[in-house]
Amino acid sequence: MIQELLDKVKNNKFTLGVLGLGRVGLPFAATFAHHGIKVLGADINKSHIEKILSGKAPFKDVHLEDFIKETVSNKNLIPTTDTSMVIKNSDIIVITVGTPINNSLQPDYSQLISVLDEIAKQDIKNKLVVMRSTSSPGTLEGLVRNTLEKKTGLVEGKDFLLAACPERIVEGKATIELYEVPEMIGGIQEGTNNIVEALFKKLDSKKEVIRVKPEEAELAKLFTNVYRYVNFALANEFAMIANEYGLDAHRVIDAANFKYKRGPIPKPGLVGGPCLTKDGYFMSHGMTHSDFILLAWKINEHLPYYIVNQMKKEMANLNLDINKSKIGILGLTFKSGSDNLIHSPSKKIVDIVGAFNDKIKVHDPYIPDTYALGETLDGSDVVILATNHPEFKDLEDKIEKSRCKLLVDCWGMLDPSKFEKVKYIGFGRVV
Repeated sequence: MIQELLDKVKNNKFTLGVLGLGRVGLPFAATFAHHGIKVLGADINKSHIEKILSGKAPFKDVHLEDFIKETVSNKNLIPTTDTSMVIKNSDIIVITVGTPINNSLQPDYSQLISVLDEIAKQDIKNKLVVMRSTSSPGTLEGLVRNTLEKKTGLVEGKDFLLAACPERIVEGKATIELYEVPEMIGGIQEGTNNIVEALFKKLDSKKEVIRVKPEEAELAKLFTNVYRYVNFALANEFAMIANEYGLDAHRVIDAANFKYKRGPIPKPGLVGGPCLTKDGYFMSHGMTHSDFILLAWKINEHLPYYIVNQMKKEMANLNLDINKSKIGILGLTFKSGSDNLIHSPSKKIVDIVGAFNDKIKVHDPYIPDTYALGETLDGSDVVILATNHPEFKDLEDKIEKSRCKLLVDCWGMLDPSKFEKVKYIGFGRVV
């Protein structure tokens, strides 16, 4: 079975199935289709599929729309809502469905369980199933393997194959990073790794892969994101500490990092998104010991409240009524250059301010139906720069000439020295 499937991949005589055409699955499917691979992609969102069929990308990613137009047109990519058709006609099935956390901060595997049920309804003999969705260590050899073996009566390694190969791309640049970022491959059978490696080398013969155990692959993915998340939390706590001393955290961090070999310390700022926010809970799921990942989560999740509280204090100094003042917010998505609102700290700021003020205008160049930039600036007493979009650089002159009286710069993006009529406050900045 392993050698037969490996030969199919090497000779380009296989079909790749992708279950879930979201921000992970669609770039994955379109990129492989761009390299001449026959790809079937399934998603339950009908309007999502219709948009792809029309040659449009449903979200922002560097080369995605070009790849979609090309591959839908030449039939290398066939998007559909018919999950069973994709499973039935694919040799390799890649799972890319969402695995969020629930209200109890526990992994929510409902989408994964649903797709496993669909896979189990089909004949998966001689097929390879690759788990690319984020999951807790042990999920492939536990939930995935047990579900498929129990419901099909087949045996992994004898009748079908399983591998963990978690995605590690940065959102918005998946069609670039699929070529650049090494893949961690964790097949339950060692021979399975040969197939998965051959698959990824279809993108680039020099594509690097790292062979590990399935649990190691699952855990390494989580380590990657949690390490960044904890460091961002530490930078944010540094900013709060610097504020207590009346010092500018950006200047302090710049000094600490200057030609220092054991850095760098990241700059402070809002932290969120669908991966960084949740992955610590996947890593420590089922563990009873305490850890500082939870402390990092508390710092990062509290930051929007901290910033709004600082804003309220400054508004009081300027005799601005928090309940009656007009407030404009620049940015709604969770990070620079993204159109994703999931776990966005900028959206949380909107919600916090909106709890006591209904005179909010939001402008985000990546989100349709938000206010125009000029209308947001000129119509607001207070402006909050909440997302560090590149379009918000060099706005000093426009803000200075607006009716704005107070600017809250959550990222320290703008130059405080360029404001005379507008009061500037920035997170981690001292003027």
